Amino acid sequence: MSFSFKNQLYKVYRAFYRNTPSHKRELENSKAQFLKDNERADNILGQLGLRHDKVVLNGPFQGLKYIDQASGSMLLPKLIGSYEEPIQKWIEEILHSEQYQQILDIGCAEGYYAVGFAQKLPNTKVTACDINPVALNLAKEMSKLNQLNNIQFLQNIDTTELAEYCKPKTLIFCDIEGYEAQLLNPASIPKLKFVDILLEAHDCFIPGLSEVLMDRFSKTHQIQLVMDYPTRINKYAHPALNVEDYAFATDEKRPAKMRWIYFRSLTEK
Repeated sequence: MSFSFKNQLYKVYRAFYRNTPSHKRELENSKAQFLKDNERADNILGQLGLRHDKVVLNGPFQGLKYIDQASGSMLLPKLIGSYEEPIQKWIEEILHSEQYQQILDIGCAEGYYAVGFAQKLPNTKVTACDINPVALNLAKEMSKLNQLNNIQFLQNIDTTELAEYCKPKTLIFCDIEGYEAQLLNPASIPKLKFVDILLEAHDCFIPGLSEVLMDRFSKTHQIQLVMDYPTRINKYAHPALNVEDYAFATDEKRPAKMRWIYFRSLTEK
């Protein structure tokens, strides 16, 4: 069965499931749990002393001033500094090597990575892109909060515009809920061979996507893949959270076994 056919079948299944009674019950239960979780999160913010002035406590972006909400993800893991722990070594390497002249963050949400990169790498030009105008405004707000002048913002980017960014010493950082299957295609953007790409692969939406992407770039890039694990391994400093609250605060509530892939260009820079 071809990748494109499996992708279409999966979309049909998801559309069908949304209209089933079991899905509606799940939505009702999730709303009640959402309210309960919000109350608990607010209590933890109080314990951390972050209810008003928020800042990242640990991790690669320690010290980054933060806004009051996240877009499409959990806020507490970002403030604790445990967010996406499996790729933190890659992020630290990017920050310490200062190897990139420009970073394009596609699917930036409220700006955890885009604003974080811009703050830690003042000599790097960062472009933050998100099709969600609310998320993009939050990223602009956080950039202003951190008084940054090396970051710009885009709401959309097409293949022609993306090709303009495809130069040596460029990192494309990508989290776009499966659209990477369409956007990151060397057949339509040959210049992708010049750039490094770090992406979150959404096999949870498009089964087999990781393998398709790795095959596309196998001749032009060195490829590393890491997979998420159930709990966080590293220890993150915090003001006396109990075991249960710490586990709650570091839970990203993401699908199991999410994958991240780092494509490093083999083209001589």
